[in-house]
Amino acid sequence: MIKRKLFIVAVSLSCFLVAACGAGYFAWLVNSQTVARAEWEHGVVLPASVGRIACRGDATRFFLDRGASTVFDMDAADLSAFKSSLPPAVSFDTFVPGNAEYRGFAFPWTVQKPAETLSCESPTGDWLHVQIWPMQASRVGVWMYTDWN
Repeated sequence: MIKRKLFIVAVSLSCFLVAACGAGYFAWLVNSQTVARAEWEHGVVLPASVGRIACRGDATRFFLDRGASTVFDMDAADLSAFKSSLPPAVSFDTFVPGNAEYRGFAFPWTVQKPAETLSCESPTGDWLHVQIWPMQASRVGVWMYTDWN
């Protein structure tokens, strides 16, 4: 009888710890400014050369209209491989909405017109919008937006 109670307590405690760790990881992931968050929200693999990165949006609501917006810089040498790893193009124009939660990044090049814009299918949402800017000779800036409707 005591062994059975100890077993039940151990299993209950184990389940609680697994749930708490999972919830903690999820909370860290969706509130972080990391490559892991960007890859999770947009469903694409980013190159190892990603430098500064910033993530915004309301993708964690899991219902209704929501979006994820990420801005980062990377080596220009990795651009071709990054673009070829993106999902296929869609037949309509995509965009970054004007909502404040998707904008307001502290990257000065994002206020200029991008050199290239890609409208892609999204592995995680309804569509993926990618904008690319040349920065220095060896770096490019990228802005990705994934939309869920």
